Amino acid sequence: LEDGEVVAIGGTRVVSPYKSEAWSLMSKKSKDHMLGLTKAVRSFFDKSNTPRLEIHVQEEFKAAHKWAEMLGFDCETPNGMKHWGLAGETYYIYARCKC
Repeated sequence: LEDGEVVAIGGTRVVSPYKSEAWSLMSKKSKDHMLGLTKAVRSFFDKSNTPRLEIHVQEEFKAAHKWAEMLGFDCETPNGMKHWGLAGETYYIYARCKC
């Protein structure tokens, strides 16, 4: 929180015993907190017992692609998933695996 306003929120959703999906929503104020957010989120993911953690990133959201890599995710769909979004957007799957 900053001045009573949510800066960022996120979490994970268990899909199976072997896979969870991570998500986040960030305000425009989050850019001033990215170092701390990145450290906290990476630590959270590092402590996860889930063998596979996935995120889905919209093609045009360049900062999210960069952040995914900073968080230790690898892009598994280099050509994207065409028309995967509800409005026909292209998305990419990033994953962190404890293999």
